[in-house]
Amino acid sequence: MSWSIKKSFWDYVRDADGEVSTIGGARIRGAEVEFPANPETDDDDSSLRDDTSHVVRYCGGVKFTAHYGMLTVIIQDPWVETTANGTLLTIHDGESEGTPTRIVFATLYPQDPIESDNFIAFREVPTSLSPQGSALFSFNYQAGSELEPISYAMKK
Repeated sequence: MSWSIKKSFWDYVRDADGEVSTIGGARIRGAEVEFPANPETDDDDSSLRDDTSHVVRYCGGVKFTAHYGMLTVIIQDPWVETTANGTLLTIHDGESEGTPTRIVFATLYPQDPIESDNFIAFREVPTSLSPQGSALFSFNYQAGSELEPISYAMKK
């Protein structure tokens, strides 16, 4: 999965002499973060599907810090979750009683998939910030704000 998240946020962090770093196997290429497929998900399970839903799991993260650590935003272990109600991007949000918790970070609007023998890819998918994603940015970006387009793939 490749994603620039929110260009104006990258610019803000860098202008504030902040830092953008990666966690757990993610890489920065230009102004995009590449999140690898989750290696703990076995090959038959990397996209859990039935007739109406599936989950594509990625791992790693990106950490934005500025203002001597007063600003810290971490986007980690994104999953693309599709149900009959739409497609959401969820991220890891800590743990509750030892169980990992997730929040909905964004809504995705996939269209025109590119299919090969083994994969379905979505390129430049329009994306908007969720209410929980807005909270992660301390409400500096409103829910529904446009994020950068995202690209991802999943097994058939």
